[in-house]
Amino acid sequence: MSSQPSLLLLWLLPAVFVVLSIAGLVLLRIGLRGRATDDHPLCAACGFDLFGKPDGVTQCGECGADVSPPAAVRVGHRERRARPLAAAVTCLLIAAFIGAPVLLGKLGAIDWQVHKPVWMLHRDAVSSNVVPRDLALRELARRYAVGKLSSRQLDALVESALAWQGDRSNVWQPIWGDFIEGQYRANRLSAEQKQRYARQVLVIDIVAAPTARRGQRIPVALGIGGVRGGPVWVEFDDATMTLSANRLRVPEPAAYFHGIRGQIERGSSWRRSQQIDLSPIEDRLPDGPVDIELKTRITLREGPDADSKIVTTFDRVLATKFRYPSPTRPLTTREDDLGGIEPDRD
Repeated sequence: MSSQPSLLLLWLLPAVFVVLSIAGLVLLRIGLRGRATDDHPLCAACGFDLFGKPDGVTQCGECGADVSPPAAVRVGHRERRARPLAAAVTCLLIAAFIGAPVLLGKLGAIDWQVHKPVWMLHRDAVSSNVVPRDLALRELARRYAVGKLSSRQLDALVESALAWQGDRSNVWQPIWGDFIEGQYRANRLSAEQKQRYARQVLVIDIVAAPTARRGQRIPVALGIGGVRGGPVWVEFDDATMTLSANRLRVPEPAAYFHGIRGQIERGSSWRRSQQIDLSPIEDRLPDGPVDIELKTRITLREGPDADSKIVTTFDRVLATKFRYPSPTRPLTTREDDLGGIEPDRD
């Protein structure tokens, strides 16, 4: 029995909405048409009153239109009727009050992304507005998965993905990586695009402890992450590696960062920490900031095997700095903190 009122309401509200809408439109028509106030002949073109027009005159005295055909003349002035208009407005407002929640609910349930053209989705996908960007990327990924994107559209999306990947200020969207890697596997990327993607996959940096006493080794951490794509096999070339402090070479740099190679998966990262001995050149380093530079050649391959295809090889300069405090100014407790950088235990 408790379901009967809701069932009655389910059928009653649409019926009331339809009846009020029809009644409102009919009353609106009646009110706008109005009632005739006389039976004067009027020019249908401009509404000029032709009452008293001399016989034989076939043109409107106001606009010059030919009024000889019956259709060129209408009869009587009319004035709008206020009461039907007021009743029409009332009926339509009530109908709108009943129908608006249903209509808005239906509109809210529509997935508008499905109906957007690709150019509009592409525009939203590269915007800084997070919500439309994520919705557009998901829809583009869906269309890509079902093969609804043309080659020209995919080429444009890949270029946007590479540009987004290369801008470190952008938060990386894995869907962009799906577009690039899908085209990569399908061998639809140019050699330049493959190299560009591989270089931009890696996020490499070195960080030194902020301060150090003289005679103390300098803790330095080398970090590598694949947060902008992957997977890719990375190798550092020990033979070309150089390490310097204020442009003074540190002996045997490969002794600190030798044998750096491994697979970088999407979203993975690892680091190697070492304590750098600057004693051979320490007497030539002034108090204050000291710039550390690590130069090396990096090779990216499709796999770990020696015969795996090389995607690209490039030189990279990684920089950081620390500070030797002045002897007249002792280290504070905070400055004595080496940032939690510990040497490798292996």
